[in-house]
Amino acid sequence: MSDESDQGENARKLSDTEARRILARATEIDAASAGVSIADLREAAGQAGIASDAFDEALVELRSNAASADPESSKPAPSIRRRLRSMILETARIAGVVAAILLVLMVLVDWLG
Repeated sequence: MSDESDQGENARKLSDTEARRILARATEIDAASAGVSIADLREAAGQAGIASDAFDEALVELRSNAASADPESSKPAPSIRRRLRSMILETARIAGVVAAILLVLMVLVDWLG
């Protein structure tokens, strides 16, 4: 693709729905390919409006449940896996929406100057 084509594509305006879909899908792809560090998850939770205390409490609960679980019950049932995956994807979508909103606000602030 030529530089002119790249510039034309980059200048193209997207609807809010398209922007949210692109960011949500990019988040899903990124999370699936690389995993998510606690630091990255903490940052995404903060951007999604989740209080750091609530995140820390959930992390402590997760760790205490993992430490106390017996090996036989530590493998979640398939239905639980589907629900957890659904929850993670929904969180990724929300993070995408938040990122899109922040992007729009940044553009508006820059434009209004």
